[in-house]
Amino acid sequence: MSILSRSKILSLVTEDIESFRAKLERGEIPSNILISPFEARSLGPTSYDLHIGERYVSLTAKTGLSDIGPGRKLVIEPGEAITLVSKEYIGLPQNIAGMVFSKVSWLERGLSQISTYVHPGFYGPLRETLVNQSNKTVELDHGSAFCQIVFLDVPEAKADERYVGSRRNQKPEELEKIRWGPNPRVLERGIEDVIPKEKIVVLREISKEEAEKEILELFSRGRVLYYSDIAEKLGLDLELVVEICNELQSKGRIEVIDDALQSRRCTPS
Repeated sequence: MSILSRSKILSLVTEDIESFRAKLERGEIPSNILISPFEARSLGPTSYDLHIGERYVSLTAKTGLSDIGPGRKLVIEPGEAITLVSKEYIGLPQNIAGMVFSKVSWLERGLSQISTYVHPGFYGPLRETLVNQSNKTVELDHGSAFCQIVFLDVPEAKADERYVGSRRNQKPEELEKIRWGPNPRVLERGIEDVIPKEKIVVLREISKEEAEKEILELFSRGRVLYYSDIAEKLGLDLELVVEICNELQSKGRIEVIDDALQSRRCTPS
């Protein structure tokens, strides 16, 4: 699994949403990466900047679904977590996956984005969650870049392995279905007690075969896991975890359920 370069991304990009979606729904194999709208200035050496869309919901304040339009700001209070949709409509063919990361410029101001994985076959605006871990209010302008997506080549991928879950083509209005409410820990204890302390994860040097056995052992307990959970619990490199899990999916050992991973068989090899 390798990261796509700027030139490779440029050669694959399309903005034609209807054509891309129609091919997937007919069972055909798109060969392009869908980014709509696409702006060349947002393309970095190996990533593309995602921008704030017009809908968001606070996960910690009882405000419901909110709009942010031109000339308005997204205000995130200390300790507040919000989920928003990207301005861009993203679509991935069966042989390309994506990973979304924070931008350093926002991390330096205490705003973190919870990294997410985008499966081959996904299409639609991306939902991303931001958390203000500082003790100051953070303001973002409408349409500003807030995170970045990296595209990964998935060699020897098969058409029936692409993502077909319920999160494809979600509408921004569906954010309202997310459960939200005030965070009593913030209200009662103050932001300093709630913000998690920085955690240092020491990566272990083990073979791919040993890592696969340990990953299967985790799944043998019947747990639903995310890539980041596995990497943190086992002290493994995240890219290695993604690579092994993709191979286990192709072998039918694990399956994807609502963006999380679960074992199909509960006995490690």
